[in-house]
Amino acid sequence: MAERPVQIAEHTFPHDRWSALALGVRMEALAERLGLEVDVWEEDGLGEAKGCFLQLGTGRVILLRELAHAIEHFGETGPTVFVDTADLALNGPEPIRNEVVEALGLAPDEVVRLAGVEHVADAAKFVANFASRKPGA
Repeated sequence: MAERPVQIAEHTFPHDRWSALALGVRMEALAERLGLEVDVWEEDGLGEAKGCFLQLGTGRVILLRELAHAIEHFGETGPTVFVDTADLALNGPEPIRNEVVEALGLAPDEVVRLAGVEHVADAAKFVANFASRKPGA
């Protein structure tokens, strides 16, 4: 059985956040299942957002973010799972999906979208660009 994820109040991703997958379970249902406290805030130009940070058993930190606008206008069915950009670029989406499914107690079909090859390649380009801008690089 997977270690229960630990909710953390805040987190800054070292290389910025990047979407790895999307869930087909609403944020409220996840909060109820896992005993999470969901933050609610306004995203500029996108309206109400709900979500939280979780640290998984491996130490990986994820952001679950559900946008009301995406649910109402684009057919999203739950939150997007964000990870550090370098994590996605280096590991690909499958290990992230597997860990999220296990840690959150999801059925595999509750993952409705997984980052594609182009999305991962864009993440890798972002990280390479990020590294070239750091002092001393």
